[in-house]
Formats: sequence, C-alpha cells, structure tokens
Amino acid sequence: MGLPSQFTGRVLKGQRNNSSGEEEFLEWEKWQHSALAKTYNTDYQVADSAGTATAYLCGVKAKQGTAGLDDTVDDRGHCASSKGAEVTSIAEWAINAGKSTGLVTTSRVTHASPSALYANTAERNWEAETGGNDDCKDIASQMVDDIPGKFLNVILGGGRRSFVPSTEGDVENPADLGRRLDGRNLIEEWQQEKNSSGVKYKYVWNVADFEEVDPEKTDYLLGLFEHGHIPYLLDKTPEVAKNPSLPEMVQKAIQILSKNPDGFYLFIESSNIDLAHHDGYAVAATEEVLLLDEAVKVAMEMTNEDDTLMVVTADHSHVLSVAGYPKRGNPIFGTVNELSNVDKMPYTSLLYGAGPGYRGGRENLTGVNTGDPHYQQEAAVPLKSEPHGGEDVSVFARGPMGHLFRGNFEQNFIPHAMAYASCIGVNKDHCTKPQVGICAAFEPTNQPETTTSSASIMASLMLTISFCLVIFSVL
Repeated sequence: MGLPSQFTGRVLKGQRNNSSGEEEFLEWEKWQHSALAKTYNTDYQVADSAGTATAYLCGVKAKQGTAGLDDTVDDRGHCASSKGAEVTSIAEWAINAGKSTGLVTTSRVTHASPSALYANTAERNWEAETGGNDDCKDIASQMVDDIPGKFLNVILGGGRRSFVPSTEGDVENPADLGRRLDGRNLIEEWQQEKNSSGVKYKYVWNVADFEEVDPEKTDYLLGLFEHGHIPYLLDKTPEVAKNPSLPEMVQKAIQILSKNPDGFYLFIESSNIDLAHHDGYAVAATEEVLLLDEAVKVAMEMTNEDDTLMVVTADHSHVLSVAGYPKRGNPIFGTVNELSNVDKMPYTSLLYGAGPGYRGGRENLTGVNTGDPHYQQEAAVPLKSEPHGGEDVSVFARGPMGHLFRGNFEQNFIPHAMAYASCIGVNKDHCTKPQVGICAAFEPTNQPETTTSSASIMASLMLTISFCLVIFSVL
C-alpha cells in the first residue's frame, strides 16, 4: 500500500465521519514511530510480492517471483539452483523460541506474500504443482508437510484449490476443480496429522463453522473460505456472506494464539487492496484500506501498548496518483472541481499511471458515476493489469522498541528488528544483559522471566500490497 492509498483511505474515513476528510487519521497513522522502506528486488527496480515478502519475513532481499530463497538462486523458476538458497522466516524463529504462530490473509493462503512465511520456492506460481520440476516441492504441500508450515497454529484465508486433487470439485461450487495433479487431498492430510498428534484442532470452510470455533478449545485452526481469493468487500453477493471478514479473522487468531504464555507471532495480510488496484478499481481498494483499518483497531484493542509492539507496512506501492487541485472536502472518488484547461472535460483526482483503465483517449466523465465500485479510474498506459509502484513504502510502529523503526532503510531490516525486539532468531546477545529494552533479563530472584509475542498484519497491506501489522507482546 503506497502513500496515495493511505491518503484515499484517510480521506474516505473522514468523509464518512462527516468531516472534509483530509485531517483524518487511519489507526496506524496515530502511532509515534514511522519510517520508509526500500522495496526493490535484487534483479528488478520495481518489486513483486514474493521477493518483497522474502525481505520483510525472512530478512534477505530476493529475486522477483521467488519466495523464501536468497539471491543465489539462478533465476525465477530455476528449480535446481534453489537447493542451498533456502532461508528461514520469522515464523520459524518464533516457533523455535516456543511461540505460537499463524497467518491471516484475504488472498489464497498459498499466494506470493503468505508463501514466504513457510515455503521455499523458485516460482511463486507453484502453488499446487511445480510445472514438471519434480525435484522441487509445491507451496501447499510445504505448508502441510514441512517446518514451519505444519506448526502454524492458525491459517485463515482462501485457496482451497491448491489443497485438493484436480479430479475433485469444490465443496461450495463443484464445477470448480482442484489444482493438484498428485491426487493428494492436503486438507484431509492436515486433519489426519493433527488427529494423530492428539492436539485440539478445527478445519472450517464457511463463516457459520468459523463462528462456532471456540478459541479455548482450539490450538490449531485451518480455515479455507474460498476456492480462490476471498472476494472484495464491495462485492456484496451471497459469496461474501459465506466468509468471515478480515477483522473477524484477526480477532479469532489472536484469541487462539494469545493462550501461549511464551507469546505468539501472527502475519496478517489485507491482500484485496492490491488485487483491487491491479483491476483498476480504486474504490474497491480504498474500501479494503478501511477494512484493514478496522482490523488494526481490533488488534490494538486486544493488546496492550505497554507490552505489545505493532508494525504496519506494505510490501510495495502501486501507480495510483492523486492529481489536480480538488478543494477541501471534495468527494475522494469524484471529479476535480475545475475542468481540464486543455480538453475542457472533467477528470477524477484519482488516476493510474498504467492499467486496464486506459480508454484510448480521454473519456467525457460528465454524468458518469466515478464512485461506482466497478468504475475503473483512467490510466495513461494500457496494461491488462495495473502494475506495482517502485517508490519507498511507509512503516509505522507502536509499543516497546518501536523506536527501531525510523529513518530510511532496506525492507529486509524489518524482520531483524522484530526479532531483536522479541529475542528470537540469531541475534539475542542483548537479551542476556540486564535492563535492555523489552528483552531485559531478570536476576534469579522472585521476578518472572519475560516472554514476547508478535503478530504481523499485511494488507496485500498488500497493495499487492501486503499491508503488514506486526505485534510483539511482553507478557
């Protein structure tokens, strides 16, 4: 989510609260600490979501289209050279420290951003199969079979198709077949493994079953609510009614994970911000920003600022711009108050640099409802999908050690700062020294040992976006 997306979300929020909008704040914009992060991949100036997810989840810059691999892999899709390029994620660091972990997303749980949390792949599209590269493993099977995926306590999102055979119809829409060519049903295998392990688990695929999940009686929760991505909030169809909202998923996840006295890490992605921008729908994308705003508020209400570090960021920007000179309070999806001084026609303040909104020339917007959810804002260059933007993205922090997030830094700094704050990973020397930040070691008297927990929320922040919120709690 780039700054233009934050601006539009802020203004829309304010205008719905009966103000002009510009002076409003999104929840994370109220926090004390902020910074900028550089998002480029090692081989591309403008990044994709897999490479950036590897940066902010694994702590290394990566090639475009690869997840959980460092730059030594020869190229995207090169299976052989991925061996030895694997890196671990902050989720695995947290698991090794005894913490609970999870992910929440509105995309497929095997999509680019969440995949870097648990998988190592040379091709982000190898969600259910590897295109004949038998020496490599698809993303969904890594989630179910391998560490850290098999130890994620909470997995909520869409994407059932990557977990069932290509001969099997979807539970909601039988005409939609699975994508697996190996005949495995990974949903059944996940349940069988949890059952044999003797843990308390639930698998759900609709909102009714989701609402019935008792966090006190559930240690592992797998929820796959769609064959593909979860639909936009504005697609108010019966399909949306079958899915829990992002704030509801965040609430349930924190309820389950926070039971662990050693803390937790949770990755949360508002990926529909990104997907709507790719479709050229600025209205839908902005509505998803406000949904993320609600999710962040839920997380804030369920945690304590004195013992919880939250970090909100994005994996990359988009090419949305806010143009012209609209007056204060002008409807954010409306046209600028004055006509173009060249062609004498109205134009919207929200425009895309490239994308499906290209008209082949200027469209006369007189009488056009530019606030319609499926109105595509005009684009200067014709592309089937609106592309990402290459500028730096904002990083906001709240709580203990939030001061680490300041200035301008490489995106892969983020998980290292998170790990430092929570005393996980390889850099823990400061944790053994007395009275150092939230990782202070106590003398062996009557004082309890400190523990930390974290949750990370992304909004594929994402634009593709992954808008990410990270939470670390000292218990």
